[in-house]
Amino acid sequence: MENKLIQEKLKAYGLTDEEVKEKLSKMNGKQIHMLAQASDKVLAGGDAIGFTIGVLIIVLLVIVILKLLNKEIIIR
Repeated sequence: MENKLIQEKLKAYGLTDEEVKEKLSKMNGKQIHMLAQASDKVLAGGDAIGFTIGVLIIVLLVIVILKLLNKEIIIR
């Protein structure tokens, strides 16, 4: 089952069937298992770092827009 998951992930990254077979033939069972576990974390939605960065970018954009409109930003 892990092989199938890894094959799908590698194809999603743009590898051809031949390239996928070549990569899998060079991996041992431990490497395949590790890659399958890592892809499960990515499929689960990643982590909070991406969300935090997105929120910070939005806040910075709002501040820049307010400055361009000559609005004052007062934090109490």
